[in-house]
Amino acid sequence: MQNSAVSFSICVDNDPHKIPQLLKDFQQFYDVLYNVDLSLFTIRHYTDNYFDSFLHDKDVILEQKSRNTIQLIVR
Repeated sequence: MQNSAVSFSICVDNDPHKIPQLLKDFQQFYDVLYNVDLSLFTIRHYTDNYFDSFLHDKDVILEQKSRNTIQLIVR
């Protein structure tokens, strides 16, 4: 989950029984954009060299970094 003053981003499992209704409910009140076929990676104790080589052929959709852990949503 990532919040800003004008947007809210979440990553959820693609449950074919729940997601269509969730999208329908949100679309009543918000402008909704969504992506499919993405992957979530969590890397603990990463190094910049490893991080750069890991991203070599990936398109990063969302990234969150802390001192020890990085989470990426990639296509």
